[in-house]
Amino acid sequence: MFYDVGVNVGMYTCFAGQFIEDENGIAFEPHPANVDRLRENASINDVQADVRPLALSNERGSSEIAVSEENDHPGVRRIPHRPMRATNSDYCKSLPL
Repeated sequence: MFYDVGVNVGMYTCFAGQFIEDENGIAFEPHPANVDRLRENASINDVQADVRPLALSNERGSSEIAVSEENDHPGVRRIPHRPMRATNSDYCKSLPL
């Protein structure tokens, strides 16, 4: 089993996906544009990752991440400036991490 937390666009997910059995990778990424790109990259690389569009934390609740309006550095995120709501789901507590 492979967990990739804060996936961005999936570089490690796609790399690890080449060496693990299908559906044994879970990728967590809260930013919608990165999630779309991750799914595209996984498809191009024939990787069967379970993509979860959310952030993980050691606490339940929600937080904000800042998203740059510039697209020149799509993987750069910071907390907070122009907030985007990202929530943790209760099912995260049930994951065998």
